[in-house]
Amino acid sequence: MAALDVDSLLSQGLEHLTNNEISRAIAKLSEAVRCDPTQTQPLFFRGHAYMRQNELARAMEDFSQVISLDSVHYLAFYSRGLVLLRLKQPEQAVQDFNQVAALKPNLSLGWLGIGMARARIPALQKYGIEALSRSLECSSSCQPTKLSFERLLRSAKACRYLAMFACDESPKEMTRESLLEQAHASVNKALEESRTNVELIIERALVRGLLGLETSSKEDYDSAVGIDPYRTQ
Repeated sequence: MAALDVDSLLSQGLEHLTNNEISRAIAKLSEAVRCDPTQTQPLFFRGHAYMRQNELARAMEDFSQVISLDSVHYLAFYSRGLVLLRLKQPEQAVQDFNQVAALKPNLSLGWLGIGMARARIPALQKYGIEALSRSLECSSSCQPTKLSFERLLRSAKACRYLAMFACDESPKEMTRESLLEQAHASVNKALEESRTNVELIIERALVRGLLGLETSSKEDYDSAVGIDPYRTQ
């Protein structure tokens, strides 16, 4: 099939994902995978659909396949790390989050993951606090101008909501959809201070992708590449 057909199936799958029609989303994304097994996006989002159905083994397979196709796909490492946390395997999760931090040391996602995983390993809990602190501080070295603590806090808050969504640890008063909406609102607030901050734009792209806003998500990724093509490769 042509790339256009795969893109159409991906778009339909994400629309079903947005509407919480998980089985239909998986069906469309699976069609896209069959059309072109080398495309990482259908595999990546199908992995998240499996996560939402608590089919963690299948989610793990999809994220691992994405990594085998693209060894620098840091979002796949991050997502697989979240699966491992849900499987109560924090030691293995740390390894994936370490990969995220190695690939994107100035993004808060990797350090946040390391902190969450270490916090679940008694011998490493104190180092978990250090990693979570790094998730707040890492953005300050990404831009020539120092960033305000308020904006860093909003960035970390967005990542926290995103992690809670993926780990199925939402507070009783919040739905999974509202977690994503809160993450989106937080990162938007953070971007008000610096609209060209690459790591925040990428964070928003991920949140928008999970919300099913594929056009806006793609625009954010394109924008990040346009600002700094080397840091987004």
